[in-house]
Amino acid sequence: MLGHARLGGALLLCLGALAVPFLFPAGPAWADGCANEAIRADQGAAAQVLPDCRAYELVSRGSLLPLNSLPGRAAANGNAVAYYTNHPASGASTSGYFYVAERGSEGWSTRSVAPQSEPAALLAGACEQNLYFSPDVRAVAVEEGWFESPETSKCKRVGEPIVVGEPTPYRNVFLHDLTTDSYTLLNAPPAGAEPANAKFQDASDDFSHVVFSEEAKLTPEAPPSYDFYLWTAEDLRLITFLPSGAPVPGELADAVGHNSLIGQSVQGSGFAPISGAVSSDGRSVFFYSGGSLYLRRNADQPQSPVLGGVCTQASLACTVQVDRSRGPGASGGGAFWRADSAASTAFFTDSSRLTPDSNATSERPDLYEYDVSSDQLTDLTAGPEPAGVLGVSGAAEAGSYVYFVADGVLAPAASPGNCASSEASRSCSLYVAHGGSISFIATLGGEDEWSWQASQGDQVHKQDLLAADVSPSGRYFAFTSRQGLAGFDNHDAVNGERDQEIYLYDAAANGGLGQLSCVSCPASGVRPRVDAQGLQTGVNWGNLSNGGTAHWRRNAVLDDGSVFFGSAESLVEGDGDGEADVYLYRAGKTYLISGADFPAPARFLDATPSGSDIFFTTPESLVGADTDEQNTSLYDARAEGGFVEPHDVPEPCAGEACRPPATTPPLPIEVSSSPGERLRRHHKRHRHGHRKRHRRGHGKHQHHAHGNVGGGR
Repeated sequence: MLGHARLGGALLLCLGALAVPFLFPAGPAWADGCANEAIRADQGAAAQVLPDCRAYELVSRGSLLPLNSLPGRAAANGNAVAYYTNHPASGASTSGYFYVAERGSEGWSTRSVAPQSEPAALLAGACEQNLYFSPDVRAVAVEEGWFESPETSKCKRVGEPIVVGEPTPYRNVFLHDLTTDSYTLLNAPPAGAEPANAKFQDASDDFSHVVFSEEAKLTPEAPPSYDFYLWTAEDLRLITFLPSGAPVPGELADAVGHNSLIGQSVQGSGFAPISGAVSSDGRSVFFYSGGSLYLRRNADQPQSPVLGGVCTQASLACTVQVDRSRGPGASGGGAFWRADSAASTAFFTDSSRLTPDSNATSERPDLYEYDVSSDQLTDLTAGPEPAGVLGVSGAAEAGSYVYFVADGVLAPAASPGNCASSEASRSCSLYVAHGGSISFIATLGGEDEWSWQASQGDQVHKQDLLAADVSPSGRYFAFTSRQGLAGFDNHDAVNGERDQEIYLYDAAANGGLGQLSCVSCPASGVRPRVDAQGLQTGVNWGNLSNGGTAHWRRNAVLDDGSVFFGSAESLVEGDGDGEADVYLYRAGKTYLISGADFPAPARFLDATPSGSDIFFTTPESLVGADTDEQNTSLYDARAEGGFVEPHDVPEPCAGEACRPPATTPPLPIEVSSSPGERLRRHHKRHRHGHRKRHRRGHGKHQHHAHGNVGGGR
């Protein structure tokens, strides 16, 4: 690819703008009249077939990123992205593994944003730093230290303290402002208090409100237990209060970091930032205590006076019980699944009959919706028999759609399921609830449990490997399944077993009746040879040790129906490398985003909400400035993007030296109307050069001590 990029630049310099139509004839992507046509031409055939006038931008050059290329978070405007590398980049100010790349007028630059790492970080997982990035990638929550006892820990703090007075040797939580490059210690113990290890949990979108947990008594009213606190620049407050205003031991819904159970069977899974346990403004927090589910409102304010069990000042902090019964069943027992970003609506399951129309049982829970402003509770799955809800796969940001899986028959075309059983052959139904009604989407199998966050042991749900995603509006829902859905035969062409495919449901299609399509299936209808991958939420790890927390939902499904995913299947003409590539599916068409002919996998990291920027990793050189095909680099396929690269300009000729030989006929210029044909010719010319430079395995840094961080199933 590199050689072709330089050749393209030389041809453009010599032939001028008039040569472009002959070198790159009109095609689906080229006919857009792109303002960056010259850049796309310079980058070669792979860039020419990119949709939306996209061009490649090298974000991080040869940074020794792991092959699984995780985690990565893109800023909403596409001008910054946070990522993780195995080893410190050249010129880094610290030896930490987390970096932020920022886009300038002439290209991308990177900087290290983690503190100096401990010497034993690769040998003991408890030593490694954990970083969590704000949506605009301008603020970072940093965990530094270890959970082991100081006497047995393999980690020995030798560097300078991050802030003066930080308690050591303990794991602490800091807020790193990237604009000022300053750190703030969040879990500072009061005078006389014994320090303890702290754990980041979640934060508001702007990181002005941060929820963390630790065993130290940080406020006077905190009970002697592992407590959860809300930090702001003005104050630090305990979260867990009963509606009466009494402080109690409790646990953030979907918390991570320790294994104690606070009087009920729900064990946190570390999914709080994905499920909305903390609202986008950080002032509303869902938590458990004593086997019940609560909501703490105005959590950054002092406790409101309570009269007759009701808070008297609406602007002050107040707790309400979300799973309070309005029916014949007992209160409590709610398992939190999702809340909208404003914490105005919450979805939870409960085996108790909390409403008059509920028929839930201890073995077959119903799905409830709680409206915060009206304090109204609705059983979304009420019917003549218990729903047997297994899990919630996703919901719209405003809560208008909720996708879930159940064994019960809740809509026409559904059949009784048995996914909650231990039988060898299991099936259940995928539904969507919207506008007061439930629609059947598809029948799933027990092996598809990663699409609904199935029960695992004593845990009610394990959400950090969710292989499903919802567009922000809720209209589009993508999920993985091994069932032959949407009329596609997914039996493997080699072994005959069913391969995993990615499906997309459009709730508004067919006049609101919905439509299911296969995103990862070959358009030709040929049988697959590999599983489709790359849709898992859990691969976006914010925490690389101590449980692997999924800290953000990457933008894999957009409001225009775009889906970003990975597959080693050849889904477009000209893709024959047999390795995982990054694809975009939109409006029934599939586009290849990464290069098509390189013997190493590419991985999707994140995209902007608008889809203008698609960040992915590959060892392939897609621009001339990337001369390293031994290590993985981070790229952005940016709409109307790309940078003009310098080229070697030949010395001007003079006299007879400028005259071409009279006996040399002009070379014919091949013209093709097919982008796929141009792509194949490009690959044929340059395949030998690529394979000669590439060594499978990508150098000695292919494997990291932590193994497959966030690898998909």
